[in-house]
Amino acid sequence: MPLIRLWQPRTEVAVAFVVGRDLQVETALQADVMNAIEYALPSAEALDSCVANWNIKFVDTVADNATCLRAEAAARPSAAAGEPLQAGWIVMAGGATPAEWNLPGRYVAIEMERLGVAGFHVED
Repeated sequence: MPLIRLWQPRTEVAVAFVVGRDLQVETALQADVMNAIEYALPSAEALDSCVANWNIKFVDTVADNATCLRAEAAARPSAAAGEPLQAGWIVMAGGATPAEWNLPGRYVAIEMERLGVAGFHVED
């Protein structure tokens, strides 16, 4: 991942869930959601923000396009938008750790037991 044109690049790791079948979220029960998940995998999400010093509040996150650069993530909950979760979508869980600064030359990775490894190299 090249850092050129980024303001304050960081990385956040999370669990990503791959949806295996369509799901009407507004009527789904917890068991329906669990059954719709085909599999889970680790993810390393590259973030950037124009908010000074990453002093981010919820309204900033929405205005800053959820700070996401390199991951599939919904900007709004599907149920609130009246949209189903669709087969093949990737749903990111909240960050498992605080976002860490990306530095040139660093390899950023997350290894989750029994789920695998995700990562990328940070370039100048």
